[in-house]
Amino acid sequence: MNGVLSPRRVPVVRRVPVALFLLAVVCAVLVAPAMALAAPATSLLTISTDVKTVAYNVEAEFTGTLTDELLNPVDGYTVQFQRSIDGATWKTVENVPSTLESYSHQYVAWYAMTRAAWFRFSFAGDDTWAPSLSQKVLVKPRVILTTPVAPKSVRAGNTFTAYGYLRPRHASGAVYVKIRCYRKSASGAWVLKRVVGARDVNYGSYTKYRARVSLPKTGRWKLIARYAGTAKFATTQSGARYLRVK
Repeated sequence: MNGVLSPRRVPVVRRVPVALFLLAVVCAVLVAPAMALAAPATSLLTISTDVKTVAYNVEAEFTGTLTDELLNPVDGYTVQFQRSIDGATWKTVENVPSTLESYSHQYVAWYAMTRAAWFRFSFAGDDTWAPSLSQKVLVKPRVILTTPVAPKSVRAGNTFTAYGYLRPRHASGAVYVKIRCYRKSASGAWVLKRVVGARDVNYGSYTKYRARVSLPKTGRWKLIARYAGTAKFATTQSGARYLRVK
């Protein structure tokens, strides 16, 4: 008007898409590092066994589970089955894959026991799940201990030799085995009357235990060898040898 041109106004509505775009860029820049630094989720690993002792050179079975904090299974991962003599230094026995779909337990491992050892499962983790260790469990094998060999009948007060065999081989000259002497009472109960230490001697790949025994009273007796146990092996008891004292 009056020959003067008014400046052209840009509608505000045209600026809104640009503002939204810039806001989205800023949010992406702020959120991306946070997502990249997100910590892996906590994983929980367990191990269990139904036995504390097993026969010598017999396999003990170990089972385990890998779960989240709510105890939901974390499936599809392999864990390490580890063994330790002292409970501090560990060696991997094998890698154990998940068996959840084909077995009642998620992880299963076996080990033939020839000396006491600690066992555990170990999970290395990844970008999704944090590493984890199970608790440790101790299993001891029993030794092989034969029933004492002795006469079927002896005289009261007379000395005789009772012997048997122990495996694996132990140090010669030591006393790892004691012979427990029980007498049958009038009520029929077996009453412990005497305990005799047996000397160990080398016998091929075995150890032979031997003791001199004297039973003071007439009646029905039985002899049982007992291995007290060590750091390597569990307490073990033999079968009974029955004899009559005249």
